[in-house]
Formats: sequence, C-alpha cells, structure tokens
Amino acid sequence: MKKKILTITALILAAFLSGCGDTGTVPVEEAPLSGDGTVHLTVWGGAEDEELLRRIIETFEEEYRGQADFQITYQPQSESHCTDALMADLENGADVFTFSIKDAPKAAKEFFQHFDCAPDEFDMISIHQANKLIVDNVVKRIKAPKEKVLISLDRYGNTRGASTAINILDYAERNQAYSGTKKILNFAFGIGLNIALAAFELDMSRCLPIIKTREVFDDGITSYTYF
Repeated sequence: MKKKILTITALILAAFLSGCGDTGTVPVEEAPLSGDGTVHLTVWGGAEDEELLRRIIETFEEEYRGQADFQITYQPQSESHCTDALMADLENGADVFTFSIKDAPKAAKEFFQHFDCAPDEFDMISIHQANKLIVDNVVKRIKAPKEKVLISLDRYGNTRGASTAINILDYAERNQAYSGTKKILNFAFGIGLNIALAAFELDMSRCLPIIKTREVFDDGITSYTYF
C-alpha cells in the first residue's frame, strides 16, 4: 500500500520544489519505501508546466542519486479538478502537488492589476529564492525585467522565509548601495499554501550588512515536516 504521510510530502517538496541549499540534511532514508526499497511518487501538475516539471524531476533524481531509488511519475492534472480527483481515490492520488508554479505568477498579475502597476516600474524585484528553475519561470510569467530581479541563490541557497530580505541586503552589500531610496517589489510564496506580495520604498541606509557565522540557534524543531 502506498503510504501518504506528511513526512514524505514535506521531504520531497523541500528538496524538489524549494531547492534546499543544504541537501545533506534531507533524510531520504526515512521516506516510506516499497518492498523492493524503491520510493514511488506521483506528481500532479498542469499540462502547460510539463516541460518545466520534468526538468525539475530530472534534477531531483540526479541530486539524490545513490541515496534512494526513486520512481517518480508525472501526471497532468488540472487544478480545478484536483480536489475531486484526490477525494475520489486517496490511495492513488498525488504525493506531490506543483500548482504553486503557476499560482504565484497568477497572484502577481492580480496584484499588478489591482494596484495599477507593472514590474518595470520598480527599481528591484525580490523573489523568493526557491530554486533557479522556479525563479526563472516566475520572472518569465510575470514579464519582469531580468536586470531588476535580485538573485542571491548562488551565494546563500534557499534561505526560506528570509530569502527576499537577504536578496535586498545582498544587493546593498555587493553594490555598496547604502544611500538613497529604492522602490521594491517583494514577492514571497510557499508550496502553494501561501503567497504574499508587497510594494514599498526602502531607505537603503537602513540595510544592515550580512554577517556569516557558524553559530546555530537550536529552535527545538525536530520534525522533518517543517521546512
């Protein structure tokens, strides 16, 4: 029987959709296995995202090659029929949902329409640093000028909830831009559960330098369902 538990969903979503920087912390061996030791996963996503999703699947399988044997099956599924299809057959439904790939850009377009603004009106655009494929996809879908999109993924990886702020601080530090005011679009999203956008002007003198340290704060969270 295929087990559908939060552990495997969160584990795979964290690495598969969010592109965790520290891949060594993902305990793939805790995922529920079949009798032959293979991890079977079904991925649902929109048909229009198939090419992107297959690339993400290939990247994930390559990243974790040797840690586990994955059998990942992609199935096109419209978001409007997703709930009905899942409730009709829970055991054979998806393990991973990927609709946030299009939900986030859709929310951004609604934001632009509601506030009568456009991506090219901002000095910089700070997007959650999930992974490069997803960031590039979001940039393309919202038609944002690439030269205004902040990228810190190559230096800090996916810092999760802090990524949009780190983008800005990273820009200030690398360009020594600690004066003047910048008009910023801040765009954060999770795994389809939450999306947030904010447009604001920032006094760059308020930006603090990024301090790198090996010290770790233990928040007491031991559950791998939290990422």
